[in-house]
Amino acid sequence: MKEDIQKLAQKNKVLNNARIRVNAIRGNGGLYDPENNKPNIIIEAIPLGEQYDRLNENGLVIGVYPDARKSTDRFSNLKSNNFLPYTLGAFYAKANHWNDAIILNQFGRICETTLANIFWMEGDAIYTPPLSEGAVAGVMRRYLIERHIQMDKPIVERNLAIEELEKATGIFITNAISGIKWVKQFGDGQYAPSKIIPLYNEMIKTIYSL
Repeated sequence: MKEDIQKLAQKNKVLNNARIRVNAIRGNGGLYDPENNKPNIIIEAIPLGEQYDRLNENGLVIGVYPDARKSTDRFSNLKSNNFLPYTLGAFYAKANHWNDAIILNQFGRICETTLANIFWMEGDAIYTPPLSEGAVAGVMRRYLIERHIQMDKPIVERNLAIEELEKATGIFITNAISGIKWVKQFGDGQYAPSKIIPLYNEMIKTIYSL
């Protein structure tokens, strides 16, 4: 698979910086009676268009998508193509002039956003919802948690209600493409990037300088 990805990146002329998407779909046959369960793999390689190697200058504005709940089951942490609330939540965010929308879980607690895992700060402490709350097990999320454990400054995983997020001193979201993005506004709360910049410089900027 690694060789196939490299060949595709070369063919598409995106050798320096690319977004690689690997999608696995079920084998040939009908919806419920496939000839076999051998997966078919689709690989995409496209230019990495956004400013991935720097912290966003303009903070994000986010809000809560109220019309769907994500279940907390054994499949919640997997990234798949069939979770409609992500798409509808993104449309809802656009209609409200937000950059992203928060997805709630079945208990009405904060799970993630339509695009990323979510973190918040209280003083110098950093928190994020545990995977048991239904969030996708993001690569960047895992990286930040593991790095902080190595530094003996663990990120605390705990449940998060909407009201608690409004009391945060800083909010940021993460995914493998954009690393960290800081949130400027959630509800009536306003947040400065001052607490996020050191985190970005220490944890993310070093990756892109390799």
